[in-house]
Amino acid sequence: MSVTESDATFEAYSHRVSARFGSRVQIAVGNNTVSITGPRLSPSVNRSWIAVQAVLLTLIVLALLGTLIFWDWRGLIVALFLLLTHLAVGGSGAGCLWQMANLTAFIEGATGETVSFPLDSVRRIKVGSGWARRGHVAAHIALRCRHQQPC
Repeated sequence: MSVTESDATFEAYSHRVSARFGSRVQIAVGNNTVSITGPRLSPSVNRSWIAVQAVLLTLIVLALLGTLIFWDWRGLIVALFLLLTHLAVGGSGAGCLWQMANLTAFIEGATGETVSFPLDSVRRIKVGSGWARRGHVAAHIALRCRHQQPC
């Protein structure tokens, strides 16, 4: 059965979709085109969030190197503080920036931006068992238990 025979629309969570989409997206397949619609972060916000995390990780490495070079335990405290800051920035970005984009779109009644690309460019679709690809095993187990299959 070819997917292009009829239009199909799916709702997905964007943590498995790139292109700065926030939270839930709608994927429409039809006429040899795949369209993803949902709230998106602006490129400047996304790049800034990534840049702040990169700077924090670099500072962690420098603090650890300083600890080894100067043999001073205070560098470990600085590295730990920077690591906790990095985790807070990463978590708040993932949990707040994208969810806020989804909430704002919901309040405004907007569906968000649409990105379309040819169906022929889609490779390695993972739906069902094995979709997690090493990263989301716990979510996969929870879904399997939810559908009353043996865990």
